[in-house]
Amino acid sequence: SVCVSPTGDAIATASTDKTAKLWDLQGNCLVTFTGHNTWVTSVSFSPTEDVIATASTDKTAKLWDLQGNCLVTFTGHKTWVRSVSFSPTGDRIATASYDKTAKLWDLQGNCLVTFTGHNRRVRSVSFSPTGEAIATASHRTAKLWDLQGNCLVTFSGHNNLVTSVCFSPTGDTIATASQDGKAKLWDLQGSLLADFSGYKGNLLKGEADFVELTSPIYSICFSRDGKSLITGSLDGKVRFWPVESLDELLARGREWLGEKI
Repeated sequence: SVCVSPTGDAIATASTDKTAKLWDLQGNCLVTFTGHNTWVTSVSFSPTEDVIATASTDKTAKLWDLQGNCLVTFTGHKTWVRSVSFSPTGDRIATASYDKTAKLWDLQGNCLVTFTGHNRRVRSVSFSPTGEAIATASHRTAKLWDLQGNCLVTFSGHNNLVTSVCFSPTGDTIATASQDGKAKLWDLQGSLLADFSGYKGNLLKGEADFVELTSPIYSICFSRDGKSLITGSLDGKVRFWPVESLDELLARGREWLGEKI
């Protein structure tokens, strides 16, 4: 896992070597965070950039200052914690676990809400930009929840594990990535808006007319301006997909047809 700081001048990484690290953008390791007993699976910066949260297969999450001191250990999950996400207000974190639940915590380590409803491992969790909802990813589905633990929407359509979920910067759509080789864009009512599974123009120009993408996708995020989706796949490639309005899509379709005639 990797996370860019809110100001964009540092990154944090999580590793199977049981540590997380803080780096400057010249590649210098500034701090090594040691304290987890097994793999560190996820890392998230606070919006204030003064602390980070980590998740681990040792069943815990941890809160750290940027000098490498562990401030809080979050205990309560029954097995691997696979993902951690800071709220936009910086006063809460959410965790996703292979125990089929997600949890909401305050920064003192108290579990505020347990989100139950997935029947398989929960692999990813993401806060909405307003901090009023979270999204989770599990086996073939994603879910949208309010912060009282109520499931608002279930997103169904993937044919394999949903590995990653994220909100758009405006908070009105979410994107999901799956081992079925597809990325999908949804509105918050559960309607599918776009299915990124191959390309002519789905990817940036210069690609072949169509290539069937089947390699599992393990990570997805929006660009900060919301105009691109970025996916990381098992085939070793990072792909940028334009997120377009209907008018933009139709205009590009007409341009492509004009090139073919």
